[in-house]
Amino acid sequence: MSKQAEPKDALFTKPYWDRPVPSPGEAGDASADPIFHAVGMALSTWESAECALATLFQVMSRAETANAHNAVRRAFGSIESSAGRRKALEAAAEVYFAPDWENPVVKKPFKGLMLAFEEGSKRRDEIAHGMAYGVTSNNNHMGSFLFPAEYNTQRTTPWMSNRDDPFAFTRAKYRYTSTMIHGLVKKFGELHGKVYEYISAIRMVNGVPAAVLDARHGDGAAKQIEALIAEQKTKAVADSGTASK
Repeated sequence: MSKQAEPKDALFTKPYWDRPVPSPGEAGDASADPIFHAVGMALSTWESAECALATLFQVMSRAETANAHNAVRRAFGSIESSAGRRKALEAAAEVYFAPDWENPVVKKPFKGLMLAFEEGSKRRDEIAHGMAYGVTSNNNHMGSFLFPAEYNTQRTTPWMSNRDDPFAFTRAKYRYTSTMIHGLVKKFGELHGKVYEYISAIRMVNGVPAAVLDARHGDGAAKQIEALIAEQKTKAVADSGTASK
């Protein structure tokens, strides 16, 4: 069997999370209302992805009782920053995968998932700390966008960097329409799904993470072992029924 492939999804690459850029002079929304709606959807969808990470942390902590699940979830949630929670996940992964953690086939899928969250969180923060308002220049209404706040040094420039851009006077490093934000909402939703795909890929099979079995013996090894175990259990039940007659 061939070795498990490294993740090649666009989701796991930095360019996938590049900031959406409107063309110079591109009009915004007719009003700020659709932006407000899109912002709420984006933040809610991002939180669902973060909730999925909490589940992953519970899995890697091997919490087996309801109280253990509750304690682990609350401990994870007490870490206030997304970056801090990702560090906690990596610390748990080192223990969960034991010596196989340093195997690139085991480590890279996890690293790819964490990179996606790292890059996605940048877009989430831009949305969370943005301001939606309409822009008028020379009596021409140019539409509404989500801009960074003017005081935000990190997300604005000290001067107008591109005078050919009719929005240069805002000094904003980004401006989002509701359509752009909805595009990010879709990506945040993909993150949520990828976490659960990863959880399935690292499920325990006979006391060993499935990803480790695939790394050691080739892609599909974990499923073969699961099938063999299921077959043995079925046979044991059948034999037990025959013996009791």
